[in-house]
Amino acid sequence: MFDVVMIGKRIAERRKQKNMTQFELADAMGISFQAVSNWERGNSMPDISKLTELSDILGTTVDELLGKENPVVGKMIHGEKIDMAEVSAEDMVEAAEISKPRQVEEVVKNSRIADIVPLLPFLDEDYIDELAEKHRDDDEGIRYLLPFLTEDTVDKLALDYFKEGKNITHLLPFMTEDAVKAMADDAFAKGGVKKLVQYAAFLNEDDIREYAEKIVQKKE
Repeated sequence: MFDVVMIGKRIAERRKQKNMTQFELADAMGISFQAVSNWERGNSMPDISKLTELSDILGTTVDELLGKENPVVGKMIHGEKIDMAEVSAEDMVEAAEISKPRQVEEVVKNSRIADIVPLLPFLDEDYIDELAEKHRDDDEGIRYLLPFLTEDTVDKLALDYFKEGKNITHLLPFMTEDAVKAMADDAFAKGGVKKLVQYAAFLNEDDIREYAEKIVQKKE
């Protein structure tokens, strides 16, 4: 992980060496004064798209600004293709932390889901939903994606799997109550209490009471 505070100090030091004010640096980069101020205070740091310009203006290098060399950052700056198998997860996560979601999406494009798990927190949820649709038959991959999917996408996947007779147990913790109830109703109608068991832990008290009353009525 990059040391945001130390990066901010290096930016401030080199700006002062250039005899520039924060306003002048901001104007040179076409950004707000507040952005520069936040960088120097360690509240945030420049994203990858700004690093080359910033280092050029300050008369330094990207590696010197960051305080370390990260090969992924260099590749992303120059638009070079990144082979996930050839870089460390640590370098990849560091680069993702200072990248926009679209930049990370470009890096993980065409990669196996299992290889991009550390980067999932940096991807836009719509993109992750698209990954789920694209890899819907990859059970292992879907399991990795589940914590990052929208409820609508999980419900849709569960409904599709349900109709196809596939196991949906791993989806239940991420589904909406309404979707779980709808499937539980269908299972109960077709197979009784035995088919209801897998849904029980994800139903609310009112639903459980409803099924209990139906079971009692059937016995009577």
